[in-house]
Amino acid sequence: MGAGKSTVGRRLAKRIGWAYVDNDALIEAATGRTAPEIVATGGADALHDAELAAFHHGAGLEPPVILGVAGFVVTDTAARARMRTDGTVVWLRARPETLHRRVGSGRGRRPAATSLEWVRDVVEERTPTYASVADLIVDVDRIRPPAVAEEIVGRLGLDDD
Repeated sequence: MGAGKSTVGRRLAKRIGWAYVDNDALIEAATGRTAPEIVATGGADALHDAELAAFHHGAGLEPPVILGVAGFVVTDTAARARMRTDGTVVWLRARPETLHRRVGSGRGRRPAATSLEWVRDVVEERTPTYASVADLIVDVDRIRPPAVAEEIVGRLGLDDD
């Protein structure tokens, strides 16, 4: 949350002419509820189940497609295996303070996301897993989404397509 997946994903899709599919949009389309609503009624486990289902649906779409994936999905062994075999994984890496600042008041986010301590804990816990699956890491603390998208295009050679 707060790394810029949706913003960068949309910009990248427009830049290279691919479809962009956001995990949050897939969740809402499938369940009729937002992530915070799912957490409020079913807890974090229900949200994680919805995120995994949305990922597998999105990963099954006709390529080429850019898929914005919820952070939790990378912690699932089967999802990680599918990412490694079915696509190129770009990790938009940011410091916890950056993520916390970007989440702001937490509008549209789960309530815990407004806690810097929670964000730090999640980043610390997930960093090794994210690093293990990432084909490309882009540090996004000090660069704006248009520059992030251009860096991805350049580093993956997508201008040649």
